[in-house]
Amino acid sequence: MRKNLKRFTAASAVLATAVVGFTSTSANAALSAGAPATGANTLSVTSGGSSTTFAMTPPAGAACPGDSASGGYRWQTFLVDSTVDPALLTFNSNGPVAQTGKTILPMYDTNGSPVIQENTAVTTGLLTGIPNYNFGSYSLPGDIAAGKYLMGYACSLAGANTKYWSVPVTVSYPSSTFHYAYGWVPAAPALTSPLTTNDSTLDGTFSEASVTPSVTVYHVTAHPASGPDVTLDVTAPATTFHLTGLTNGTSYSVSLTAENTTGISAPSNSVSATPAPLPYSAVANLAAVPVATGVTLNWTAPTSNAHGPNGYIVNAVDTTNSANTPNGYPQTVGSGSTATYTVTGLTPGDSYTFTVTAAYTSPYSGTAATVVAVPLSNAISTGVISVARPTGALVMTQRCGVNGSLAQVSSTSTLPTLSAVSASSDQVGTAPQNGSNVSDPNYSQFPNPSTYTSGEHCGLTMGAASLLTTGDQAGSYYLATGTIAQTTVLDTRDTDAGWSLNVTMGTFTSTNSQSFGGNHMGIYPVVTSHSAPTPDGYTQTVTAGANHAPLATNGIDTSKSIASAAAGAGFGLAVIDARLALLIPVAVPSGTYTGTLTFTVV
Repeated sequence: MRKNLKRFTAASAVLATAVVGFTSTSANAALSAGAPATGANTLSVTSGGSSTTFAMTPPAGAACPGDSASGGYRWQTFLVDSTVDPALLTFNSNGPVAQTGKTILPMYDTNGSPVIQENTAVTTGLLTGIPNYNFGSYSLPGDIAAGKYLMGYACSLAGANTKYWSVPVTVSYPSSTFHYAYGWVPAAPALTSPLTTNDSTLDGTFSEASVTPSVTVYHVTAHPASGPDVTLDVTAPATTFHLTGLTNGTSYSVSLTAENTTGISAPSNSVSATPAPLPYSAVANLAAVPVATGVTLNWTAPTSNAHGPNGYIVNAVDTTNSANTPNGYPQTVGSGSTATYTVTGLTPGDSYTFTVTAAYTSPYSGTAATVVAVPLSNAISTGVISVARPTGALVMTQRCGVNGSLAQVSSTSTLPTLSAVSASSDQVGTAPQNGSNVSDPNYSQFPNPSTYTSGEHCGLTMGAASLLTTGDQAGSYYLATGTIAQTTVLDTRDTDAGWSLNVTMGTFTSTNSQSFGGNHMGIYPVVTSHSAPTPDGYTQTVTAGANHAPLATNGIDTSKSIASAAAGAGFGLAVIDARLALLIPVAVPSGTYTGTLTFTVV
């Protein structure tokens, strides 16, 4: 039932009143409820000009509630602006009925005929015979101004719309030439006020009405009173943003636009805000100790802030009698390392509220911490406390059968690589003995310096040696390795004179009186641990001695230091471990050789 009409808009407007007159009661009831939308159409060509040919395909199985032959249904086309609800369209012999001030048109096939009053498939009501379309039959831009539109199909019965399918399109006139594109440009987002401010940052939330096609990205712009804009792209569907790199103290006007594949929206409303850092965390562990006519405040400096404090702002307020509040407060005291301050000149018995706030370079600030205390009167009772410090000693002890972990020793021209040694599983070892050679149960690891006399004897079996097969001395020596018994040096003498732990290796002798020199033994010492710095500011510093390789000219057949502490840095307890490496000449007869490794601490 297509009519080869190029222009019919005026006729549609004239016939509008007549159509309403013959619409049935049942059709009016359907209109008041609104015709249901049952899906979206698709376009074969999603953008083009007035002569572009495209197919507009409804969802699979699109059908009217009845057919044309027996039910009187027809299928129609429509092109309406976005302010028109397709559910309320009515139809007459010329297609959709006009409404004052609205764009309401049929669509035209490529032959220039309006697609109206089309028959459905018999019995099924399916939309059949759907043609291709273009916009060439409209008077452009008179019929279709730039803007947002809905195109679609509708099922009509006695002029009433019973169901429809639509697709959004946007019309524009770039370079005065008609252009259509699938979808609508998004509406302007709505930016929520106020924004959240922080250090050089602004955070915001916004909302966006649904649109087809969906928004892909939001463009956020922060515009200062002077200087460059700061921009940020936020990928949909996020509805929050976090602007960084802003200048503290500068006011920014923030807005955003929404973009989809059809275009970019108008800007949102603008919200102004000024970035400023939130107050840093408060000092920790604030405590008040009452003293005579004053209170001593103690605290722990905040450590989680990006900038260290320059000092602290202390304030004192007399909550019992405001007239007794001390003059000169609040005041900034100390430096970032300050952790105590005494407020003096207070009234004994009054309750005072004290605040301590870390002070920072502007624009950073701190959070106040508060404590309440009551200063004491001058009537103070004192008591004398006495205590004796025991006489100290320089003591060495060994934990027989125990060793700490030792690192790998690199190969040399004489020795192969000596692999790393793990700490022994027994980390208690043999308890040391006191001066009467009786185990002291109170000191299972270390000696009691007031009762202990050095003189332990820990034996060491280095096992069977293996023939050297690498290096300059391959085939000339057997190699045996081991570790010393873990040795502890404790210095609690009244004078901090320093100390040195020395070793000397004696001659190795067998049961058949064969021997070789102690310089065949090498030692590689490490300081396993030593006392940590004390709260009083004292630090023990212990240094491991040099490595002494077997057969070196400075071998340990003469006394050598394997660990030492300089004067002024020896107080405390140090643990020393060492690796041993022994070369046995192949020229000596086989057998078991023993020698004495002497430890001396001086």
